[in-house]
Amino acid sequence: MKRTILALGMATLALAVVAQPAPNGLSLGTQLGAWSGSLVFGGGIQSPLVFNAAAVRAEGMLVLSPVIDGGAEILAPYPAFRVGLAGFAPLAAGVVRLYGVGGVVVAIPHASLSAKAYALGGWGAFGFEFFLPLGNDDSGLCYWIELGTNGSGATSEEQTPSTLYLNGFSCQVGMRWYM
Repeated sequence: MKRTILALGMATLALAVVAQPAPNGLSLGTQLGAWSGSLVFGGGIQSPLVFNAAAVRAEGMLVLSPVIDGGAEILAPYPAFRVGLAGFAPLAAGVVRLYGVGGVVVAIPHASLSAKAYALGGWGAFGFEFFLPLGNDDSGLCYWIELGTNGSGATSEEQTPSTLYLNGFSCQVGMRWYM
């Protein structure tokens, strides 16, 4: 028991040594993820944190959804855009920060999915940012992981059978640079 307490104390001290102030400025990021069987690549921008706790986020993604086109399975590319509000917890141990985010998602579906001009819905997620010490008090680089969901009710009426797209579980990872 004493060794466990000693080990936890040493780990806490080690984290405090590399601790940095929470980066709160404007940030840019990249991401890779999966949305209910679709592959997602993207990037985004986030406003500076207000009161070290809230920000506005805008993201653009290229979504690759598997569809049957001409008897062959292809990955149908289409753009998706998300805008939302994020709320952040204080930086823990100087290296990790929890957040929740949600907002509006809009996609312009590939012709193999839908003849509709766009699909509109909502999204929400929670995530963790893991900061890398850069030696600069005003900026920070972080790796992040985010789990959540999209919900639009959009159906792929051009496919047989028709299925939902832009709906369900989402998992994303990425890097974010706070300026």
